[in-house]
This record gives sequence, structure tokens and C-alpha cells, in this order.
Amino acid sequence: MTIYGLRDDGKMHYHSFFVYEADPVTGAPSLVAANAGRPRIRPWEAEMLTAPQRSIRARIRPRLEWLELVLGGAAAAKAPPEKVQASTI
Repeated sequence: MTIYGLRDDGKMHYHSFFVYEADPVTGAPSLVAANAGRPRIRPWEAEMLTAPQRSIRARIRPRLEWLELVLGGAAAAKAPPEKVQASTI
């Protein structure tokens, strides 16, 4: 997931996260793996409190078949499936 918007210093800034846990009904992120400073898992609300003027710009969800192909190494010799399902908000 990528967010974009103003920082405290008035400059535009991108930041990205891995969605660690999401609401099963809405798909809204509840826990994210953040990489600002030290890597850590934080609640979505806490992450957005540090950047109230930013909003979600993109969410990329890799397909399971693609992840298995990439992480499985040479074991998967079939034709690669589509790489990602992307949506822009």
C-alpha cells in the first residue's frame, strides 16, 4: 500500500507499507508493516496519525500463484500467471 501527501515540513511525500492484517468484510487495513525508522508492525490508525494529511494512493495485491512461483524457485516450471492485481484509489 502506498500513501502520499504533505509531511509536517510542508513537503509532499510517499510512504509504503505491507498490509499485515485487514478487515475481512471491508478489506480496510488494520495492521501494517511499516518501514519508517525501524521496521515494525503498527495499527493503521497509529500510522495515519503521524501523517494526517496523507491518503491511500495505491494498493497492490500479488496473486497467490505469482507469489508461489517467485518464492517456490525453480520448482514451478509452468507459464507464469499475471503478476499483480493493482487498484488505484
